[in-house]
Amino acid sequence: MVEVMRAEPEHLDGVLELIWDMKDTLLGTHPAHEMAGAEAAIREIVSGNRTTRDFFLATAGGRPVGVAGFAEVVGTDRVYRLSYFGVVPDMRGRGVGGMLIKALEEALKDRGARLLLAEASHEGYAAPARRFYRAQGFRLVATVDDFWQESDDLALFIKRLD
Repeated sequence: MVEVMRAEPEHLDGVLELIWDMKDTLLGTHPAHEMAGAEAAIREIVSGNRTTRDFFLATAGGRPVGVAGFAEVVGTDRVYRLSYFGVVPDMRGRGVGGMLIKALEEALKDRGARLLLAEASHEGYAAPARRFYRAQGFRLVATVDDFWQESDDLALFIKRLD
C-alpha cells in the first residue's frame, strides 16, 4: 500500500537518498551542485519552515518510492512551482505520481494558490513526464528554446488551482 505524507525531520535521510538515486531525472546537468541546494532546501522545509514551500514523500511498505515539492514563485500572486518530483522506476505507472500531485494540490489550495507550474524537457526522453502532466490536468503554455542546454527546450505546463 502506498502512503503519501508531508515530509518530516525523520524522513530527511530517505528523501535525500531517493533524490540522489533519481538524480538523472530530478537534478539536471550538475547533480552534485544541485544536490547541495536540494539538501539545504529540504532540511529547511522538514525542520518546519513551510512558509513558501513544502515537500511530500510517498512510501510503499515503509520504503520511499516518490517525492514531490513545491515552492512559491517570488514576485507572483499565489503561483507555485513543482520541484524535485519523481517516482522510482519500479513504482511508475501505479498511481504514485498522481497521489503526490493530489497531496500537493490540496496543500496549495489550503494556501489559496492560483497556479501550479511544472517543467519538462521537450526532448523525447521526457515524453513520459509531459504525458503525465497532461493527464494530471496541466496544459502546455510555453516552450523556451535551448533552456536546459543547446537544443534541449523547456516545456512549461500550468494547472489552475482556484
